[in-house]
Parts: sequence; C-alpha cells; structure tokens
Amino acid sequence: MPTSKVKKEDGFHCFYCNAVVDQDAAACPQCGREFGTSAERPKSAAAPIGARIRRANKDRRRGYRLAIIVLLVAAVLLAIMFRPRGGRKPGFPRPDSPRPEFVVLETWDSPVKGVDRMSVSVQADSGLGQEELRAVLDWALYLTIDRHNRLGNRKLRVVWAYVLDRADARRSDWIAMAIWVDPGLPESRHPAGIGGDATRIGAVEYDFTNTVRRPDSGRGGGE
Repeated sequence: MPTSKVKKEDGFHCFYCNAVVDQDAAACPQCGREFGTSAERPKSAAAPIGARIRRANKDRRRGYRLAIIVLLVAAVLLAIMFRPRGGRKPGFPRPDSPRPEFVVLETWDSPVKGVDRMSVSVQADSGLGQEELRAVLDWALYLTIDRHNRLGNRKLRVVWAYVLDRADARRSDWIAMAIWVDPGLPESRHPAGIGGDATRIGAVEYDFTNTVRRPDSGRGGGE
C-alpha cells in the first residue's frame, strides 16, 4: 500500500514509519513502501487539538447548565404538584405563660357546612382565678390546634374549649370556656358568639360566668 512523504522541520519523513527520506525518493528505505503524493504537515498540530478541547469543554459546560435548568424546572413543578392541598393551615400562638396544671378529658368534632370545627374539654382546679383559667384555655386551644393543624392533616377553623372542675361534670357545667375562630374564616361562616359577659382578646372569646351551671355541680355527681 503506498504512503506519502511529509515535510517537517528537519526534512521529509515517511508518513507510515516516520523515517527520514530523500525528497526525491520513490520509496521509503526503511519500510519499503512506495511514495505517492507528498503532503506538508501542518506547522502547528497542537492548535487544532487545543481548539477541539476548548470546544468540547464549552459544549460540556453548556450541557451542565442545561441539565441544571431542567432539574430546577422539574423541582418547581414537583413542588407545585405535591404542595399541601387546601392552602394555609391556621395556627394558634404558643402562650407566653408556663403551662398550668390541667388534664385533657376529651375532644370531639363539630363540623358544619364544610368548616372543620372541634371542641375540647379539660379538667382544672375550681379555685383558679380568671387569669389562671384564661391560661388553661389558651394552652388547651394551642395544644388542640397545634396537634391537629400543624402536626396532623386537619384544618381546624373553629375550636371550643371548656374547663370543668371534675372529670364527670356535665359539659354545660363549665367554669370557664372560650371560642377560637380562625381570623381567615369569612364572617358568614363564624359560629354564634358566647354573648353575655364574654370578652374578646384577639381571635378568642372568653367567658368565666356560667349562668346555667347547676348549684351542686361542684359537689360531686354528674350525667
């Protein structure tokens, strides 16, 4: 198979075996291959290789940037697809006062017209003053809302809290009660207020006067 002569800085070389050959030689004295047409070797072989490397690096960086953009778009789409349904979950601020002594007796659901509502009753000492009872109510509301809204899958919008002085007392014989209504709930969906001597602080309405409490409710007995 014929080969060719390549001109380099030190003269002509055989393209096949790189042996030095005479410019007019018809065949390579080392490998014996006949010469066809001669060709000059590019003066700088490193330049095209370097350009190809730079081009490859540039294409690789462009590919990295494109991959990052694709991943970011995918992450945003996944976040939108799997975000919690129902929007914001209402919350109740953690009371600043230390938690008073009380026992949670029961909780029960009171949903109406698509509004998630719940009631909770707790037992506390009947000798507590209004500020202490308000602290009991605040903690009962906070624990109930935090447990079901933040830690659970509920979206409570209204919570009633009742303080009883005995575990077997009627719910109607409360010594203090409160209603919390999510400030984001439309006015038309609000429950009826307590009325009477109730006082409102923020989103909570408190009442410490139970006019229907039985006279013997604090001396044992119950439903």
